[in-house]
Amino acid sequence: MGGDAIVTRQAQQARLADNAMYLFALSAALSDMDRQLRKGASGVAFEKDRAAFEHLFDLLEIRIQQNLGLLRRNADESMRRAAQATLRYVDTLPNRDYYIHEASPVAKGTGKPVQKEHIKQFPGDRYVTAGGDGAPLNRQPPAPKRSGFSGDASMRGRRPQVGGPVCFTYRGGASACQVVKLPVA
Repeated sequence: MGGDAIVTRQAQQARLADNAMYLFALSAALSDMDRQLRKGASGVAFEKDRAAFEHLFDLLEIRIQQNLGLLRRNADESMRRAAQATLRYVDTLPNRDYYIHEASPVAKGTGKPVQKEHIKQFPGDRYVTAGGDGAPLNRQPPAPKRSGFSGDASMRGRRPQVGGPVCFTYRGGASACQVVKLPVA
């Protein structure tokens, strides 16, 4: 199956998926209204819920009918042509003028350098080395320079030092450290 067929089918599947979500919302609203009616609900709050329920049914009936109509008559072909033309145009733009994702399979390292001074760096970042796909490698952080609380049993019950690192070791061996400020007792 070619890429164009996948894109066309994705648009059709999105319409069907939207209808499935609308039907789920309608069934939840119907269940709630049924519950209220069985309990003999009445009054201003019930009338508000009933009016909202009726409006939801009217609104989603229209949207479901629109999506069903779009399964037969739609602008998918012109969307496909516009997308292809846009991709051809994007291919003419120089990568050096744009930020390229570090895990790009075709353009890694060819984009504008990321200026990290505008991005908050978290303390744990210095302990993790990314493997290019954004997933951290399984590395243990160095031992904290100040005494602090550790998630292991030997430190249990000890109070962390104010402003000191707090480290936890998770199942599987992964660790995380964070400098925390605790209220002074």
